[in-house]
Amino acid sequence: EMELVLKRGTSAERLEDAIEADIAFHLAIARATQNGYFPRILATIRTATIARALMREDLDDAARIELYRGTIQEEHRAIYAAIAQNNASSGKKIIKAHLGGQRLKRLSEKFNR
Repeated sequence: EMELVLKRGTSAERLEDAIEADIAFHLAIARATQNGYFPRILATIRTATIARALMREDLDDAARIELYRGTIQEEHRAIYAAIAQNNASSGKKIIKAHLGGQRLKRLSEKFNR
């Protein structure tokens, strides 16, 4: 499921598609845990937390889609690789950077050059 969502996200052409793919990737991870609590929590917080980088006011829709297909998808692929390799240590570091403020800091630096 994660692989299919990654492929869908790579080809996203509309902002709505990118947001949906972003949410779907995180939901696929939550379902893979086989803990019913995680998908329910994500369904509750959805766009407000998961796709927040795509909601940036300083970017137009084309830039948001580029951001998603580039930086965010690279992070998703790294997360998926850690999961596929059963590498919890690497996965924790990657997901922490992905969900933490570091991404927003890096993105601000990238777009404010």
